[in-house]
Amino acid sequence: MSSVRTVPLGDIASFVRGVTFKPDDIVEDSPEDTVDVLRTKNVQTELDLSDVWAISPHHVKREEQYTQEGDILISSANSWNLVGKCSWIPELDRRTTFGGFVTVLRGDSARVNRRYLYHWFSSPKVQATVRSYSRQTTNISNLDLKRCGSLAVPLPEMREQERIVEVLDQVDTLRVKRRQSMALLDDLVSSIIWKTLPGDAEIACLDDVLQRRLRNGISPSSKGTCEGKVLTLSSLTRGDFDESAWKIGLFESDPTKEYSVKSNMFMLVRGNGNKRLVGVGRFSSVAIPDVVYPDTVLAAPIREDLIVPEYLEAIWKTSAVRRQVEAVARTTNGTYKVNQKTMGAVKIPLPGKGWQIEFQERVQAVLRARNLHRDHLAKLDELFTSVRQRAFNGTFWDREPMST
Repeated sequence: MSSVRTVPLGDIASFVRGVTFKPDDIVEDSPEDTVDVLRTKNVQTELDLSDVWAISPHHVKREEQYTQEGDILISSANSWNLVGKCSWIPELDRRTTFGGFVTVLRGDSARVNRRYLYHWFSSPKVQATVRSYSRQTTNISNLDLKRCGSLAVPLPEMREQERIVEVLDQVDTLRVKRRQSMALLDDLVSSIIWKTLPGDAEIACLDDVLQRRLRNGISPSSKGTCEGKVLTLSSLTRGDFDESAWKIGLFESDPTKEYSVKSNMFMLVRGNGNKRLVGVGRFSSVAIPDVVYPDTVLAAPIREDLIVPEYLEAIWKTSAVRRQVEAVARTTNGTYKVNQKTMGAVKIPLPGKGWQIEFQERVQAVLRARNLHRDHLAKLDELFTSVRQRAFNGTFWDREPMST
C-alpha cells in the first residue's frame, strides 16, 4: 500500500489510570483473596513478572482497572528516559490490576488489532514523541495522556493490520529465540566455571584484581567547547562490548588522556533505570584512544598478572555476582545506582592463572557460537526495524512480501 489513513489514538483506544494504594497495603504472601498489582518495575521489553506485589481487591474501584490480554502497560510517571516505555500484557494466571505510576492503553478490538497497536506504540519514533510530550514535576516526568490521545495512528483495514502483525511477530519470535540461545550459551559458560573451579580457589574482591580503584568517567558539558567522542551506555548493555556505540559531545578540555578507553579496562554501568542492567560489566577488548567513557560508567584497568579478561567477564555474569550487585544497588527517582566502594568490594572466586587460561581455551568454541548468534540477532534487529518502519509509513507491501 502506498498510503494509509490515520486516526487519532483516542478514537480507537483509551487510557486507563491505575489504582491508588499505600505501602502498608501490600500483602507479601499473595493469598487467594488478593489481586496482583503491576508497577513500573514490571515494564520491561517483555512484561517482567518476577516481582509482582499483591493488594486487596477493594482498592480496585472500577472493573476497567483489571488488566485484559492485549493491554499495553505504560510507565506513565518515571524518570524522563523511561516515561512512555511499554510492555504487552499477555493472558495472566491471576486477576491483576496496576498501580498509579503506570497506565494501561486499551485498544478497541472492533477497530484496531491490539497487537498492531502495541507494535505501533512501542516503535522508536512513537516512543520518542510520547517522551517529548511528558511534563516534568520535580524529578519525575508524567505522561501527557491528552496529547498522546491526539497522536495520529496509521490505520489500514483490519485484515491488513493482521497481516502486518503476522510478519512482525514472525521476525520478533526469531529475535526472542536468538536471545534465548545466547542466554543458554552464557549459562553454559557459567556451568563450566562452577563444575571445574578448583575447590581451593581464593576469594578476592574486585578491587584486588584492578590496577587502581574504579572511578567515574566524564560526560559532556553544556559549557564545553572541545568536541570529542563519548561511549553511550548501550556499549555495555547490549551484550558484548560495542566499541561503535558512542556519540559526539562537548567538553571543557580534551578528556582523552585521562578517560580514554584502554584495551585492558573493565567497565561497569554505574546507574540505570533497569535494575538488571545496573552494575553490568564488560571488558574492552580493544583500545579506543579517541573515545572516553562517561560519568555513568565505572572503569579501571585489570591486573593481567592475576586475572584473565575472559574469566573476569564470565564470572561477573554469574548469578552469584549479580545477587551481590543488586543487593547494594540503591534507587533514586527510578534510577538504580552503584558506586566505586560497593563494586570494588564484590567478591569473586580467584583460581590460579593456569586454570583461568585453561578455562579460556574451553569456552572458545562456546564464544564462537555465541558470536554467530549475536551477528544473526543484529541482522534480525535490522530486519525488524525496517519492516516496522514500512508497516507504519504506508509502504509495507511496496516490496515483495518476506518469505517464511
